[in-house]
Amino acid sequence: MERILGLNHSDKNMQMLCDNIPGGIFKCLFDEELTLLEMSAGFLSMTGYSYEEVEHDLHNSLRSLIQPDDLAEALKTVREQLKHGNTKEIQYRLIHKDGHYINVIDKGTLLVDEKGRQAFYCIVIDITREKKIEEELRLSLERYQIIINQTNDVIFEWDFRNNAFLTSNTWEKKFGKNLPMPAKGFDNILLHPENSPINPNDFDEVKSCIRDIQARIPYIEKKLRLKDVSGRYIWCKMRLTQQFAPDGTPLKVIGALSDIDREFQKSQTLKRKAEQDALTGMYNKITSHSLIRSYLQDKPDEVSALMIIDIDNFKSINDTLGHLYGDAVLTELSRVMRRSFRDADILGRVGGDEFIVFLKGISSVDNARLNAEKVLRLFSELRSKGKIDTFISCSIGVALYPIDGEDFTTLYRSADHALYQAKKEGKNRYAIYGSQSLRHLYPKSSPQICSETEIETPADTTSEKAEILEYIFHVLYNTKNLKQGISAILEIVGRHFDVSRVYIFENSDNSLYCRNTFEWCNEGVESQLDALQTVSYEDDLGGNFLANFNEDNIFYCSDITKLPKLQYELLNKQDIKSLLQCAITDDGEMRGFVGFDECRQNRLWTKGQIDVLVLISEILSTFLLKRRASERYRRENDGLMSVLDNQNAWIYVIDPETMEIRFLNKKSRTSSSDVYTGRHCYEVFMNRSEPCVHCPAAHLTNKCTSHTVDLFNPRLKIWFSAEATTISWKGQRSILLTCHDISRYKI
Repeated sequence: MERILGLNHSDKNMQMLCDNIPGGIFKCLFDEELTLLEMSAGFLSMTGYSYEEVEHDLHNSLRSLIQPDDLAEALKTVREQLKHGNTKEIQYRLIHKDGHYINVIDKGTLLVDEKGRQAFYCIVIDITREKKIEEELRLSLERYQIIINQTNDVIFEWDFRNNAFLTSNTWEKKFGKNLPMPAKGFDNILLHPENSPINPNDFDEVKSCIRDIQARIPYIEKKLRLKDVSGRYIWCKMRLTQQFAPDGTPLKVIGALSDIDREFQKSQTLKRKAEQDALTGMYNKITSHSLIRSYLQDKPDEVSALMIIDIDNFKSINDTLGHLYGDAVLTELSRVMRRSFRDADILGRVGGDEFIVFLKGISSVDNARLNAEKVLRLFSELRSKGKIDTFISCSIGVALYPIDGEDFTTLYRSADHALYQAKKEGKNRYAIYGSQSLRHLYPKSSPQICSETEIETPADTTSEKAEILEYIFHVLYNTKNLKQGISAILEIVGRHFDVSRVYIFENSDNSLYCRNTFEWCNEGVESQLDALQTVSYEDDLGGNFLANFNEDNIFYCSDITKLPKLQYELLNKQDIKSLLQCAITDDGEMRGFVGFDECRQNRLWTKGQIDVLVLISEILSTFLLKRRASERYRRENDGLMSVLDNQNAWIYVIDPETMEIRFLNKKSRTSSSDVYTGRHCYEVFMNRSEPCVHCPAAHLTNKCTSHTVDLFNPRLKIWFSAEATTISWKGQRSILLTCHDISRYKI
């Protein structure tokens, strides 16, 4: 090697400057080996070699220091750059003496030296840290892009300063080109509503969003409908996060649009189901009352009317023509009533044969009369138009807001008094509380009339349903013997609904079989409990039994002769004529069923009865599944205890903070009479007054969860190997200690 630096040794100031340049300096020939002629101390420090090692071990070859995978590309880049001048700037990796790689930038100039040779004079700078950061950033951005591409959300960024709008790839896939965003800000979104992709009914939400952005609210969330690529409006959740400059000026909005249409429609369906009467599609009692109360709370200025409509002699229709016919009557009545009132009016079914109608904004009492007469006419026309085979009439009680009451309770009571009066005067008519001089007979403060009225209701009223369900839940919740509680409930339900047999079948662990686990039989009905302990879904029921259950997990069969052969034969042996079964499910899987048999005749269940029996079955299922889970846990726990107790080792669990014993296996418990939970392990096992110095538990950390040491036990006078392991015991962080006798190995 010619010189250490390309400088005279006498120039000490320049020497010091070169040695302190960040990185290193070298001179090399532009030959095959890139022969090093001169180097700075910084270059040597960077690579980890001494002058002598570069000369003797590397033979002054820069080529041997460059990572082989980078060499060809680096030389190619140099040659390309030299076509345009005599300088180069390249990046590659140097191999440090210890084997790790150093990322460097190499900046050099090709000159002819004093001996007429072409040589590069170069400065190299270590950029390993920067490269690492760059790679981490690249991976981070790549992960971000992967996440964006994998999500169904549409991601967008709106740069206010540059009027730039960037979107993820899912934008056009979801919305096509139907959602162009204006370049001049949110103010222009609604300038051309006829071309807007936003549902016109949601413009107020967008205006609210604009106000929030202008108010510099950092996070905004809205729900609105946007036109998708197919031209259909879908519900989306829009989440916006604003970014601000240090002075508070808005810089950009980063947003995400999530398609929530399916979930929204599902929630709306569930909401409608919760609000609607299942038979008629009208609002149910709770919802209709709530909607009227909500409307009256605002103290509207306009006159309104509340009508209570009760079907005359409806009980006799059910008794003579059957509940199914009665349900058909109710369904048809509700259909014509819904068609005859305004969308703004509130219509509900509040009892078996009772309806409520709230008319908003009527102009006068005469308008209330006209509507009441219209309802009477609708009922009378059902038979003349061939919709119903029997004469149907109704009685109506009408109360006016605010004349007859300013709150729902008072208004309802007034209408109920008017209804009673209409019934009393002969039915098939209406009465208006204020105009009929009923205020004197029935003051607003008088209690609601119930006992003296002739208003018919079906056998299973809403209150009776609630009472039996509440009673069943109370019995099961408070019983100490669930088996006895369930048996008692089956009898109560069986007698209340007058069925032949009530029972529960539970599946085997693999769900290939089921067995009769609970049963109640009415007088004169033979028990099937012993005969049905192993029923194969495949061999005994034909393999398709579960197909009988509908999407609500109900199997209703009014005539078993219509069932497949194997199913019919099994049920016929039990003298069953018709049945109703409700599935027991756990995590969506059928685990058995609760059943109700009728052995006397082909029975038709009303929807109200089915609804109650389904709820009863769900209550029974909940407690039964809880019991079975407890039994499984107890069996598993007993099995675990048996395994631990049969180990030829001292096994115990301690509190890591206090060293108090939380559990002992049989060998530990029987080692001495004074060994029991709650005592300190070092006291009972080692005869010490403080924790053991070499206790393996002391070595446990978040990273080290297991440690073993050999110790001498002065109490038992043996050597043992003690292994400590971090575990969770009954929800608490604990330490498991397992000690084996190793005395024979210490002799």
